[in-house]
Amino acid sequence: MCLNLVLAFQGGVSAADWLDRCMAYHDPDHLWTDFAYALELRESRPDGTIRNVAVTLDKPGDRFVYEADINGERVFRSKIGDQVQVRFNDSAEIDPDTAKKYRLSENDVGFYKNYYLFLYGIPAKLKDPGAHMQKTAEKATFMGQSAMALTITYDPEVGQDTWTFYLNPESAALIGCRFTRVPGSTKPDEYIVFEGIYELGSMRLPKKRTWYITGEDRLLGSDELVGHRQVRP
Repeated sequence: MCLNLVLAFQGGVSAADWLDRCMAYHDPDHLWTDFAYALELRESRPDGTIRNVAVTLDKPGDRFVYEADINGERVFRSKIGDQVQVRFNDSAEIDPDTAKKYRLSENDVGFYKNYYLFLYGIPAKLKDPGAHMQKTAEKATFMGQSAMALTITYDPEVGQDTWTFYLNPESAALIGCRFTRVPGSTKPDEYIVFEGIYELGSMRLPKKRTWYITGEDRLLGSDELVGHRQVRP
């Protein structure tokens, strides 16, 4: 075991250093800064629902587009600058019950934009304004694996959950995370397991993410990255 790793397990390396190592593993050339790709996802849920999804994350163009086939229904959301559009089965005329079921309000579009930017921007997103990382990395175990744990809280206007990210102690690759709800929340705590690597240029993105409820180990769903295309020269 190298000296730096020994020091890390003895508490001699800061959480900030571990985050830098994690970023160097997942995005050594800082491609996230100008990320402009459409990601092809296969999202599955315990009830058998399969969502074939294309998500465009064009950071330089401030453009987000979500297109999904959900059991034969076509859902479209976009936010380009301040302009928001939603469609259901190619129609902008959406009845209130359908809009609620498929989360097609303007606020929902903003939520999904931030959700996908956060998921696919980790670990770079952990340095965003309003994020506060515990100073020291902690030795931990995640899903039976040795790990280094980084705990992050947020300013109230950014988010109220406490997140813990688990890194492989040798490569600093992400292997999973947990988030704990703010006290009094009616929503359960959850954890996410990362599996495999999807190479996008020099980036190494987690290929599959699987969500569970903490304490129950109940499956909530999984999302797998299956393809991509560039959307900006």
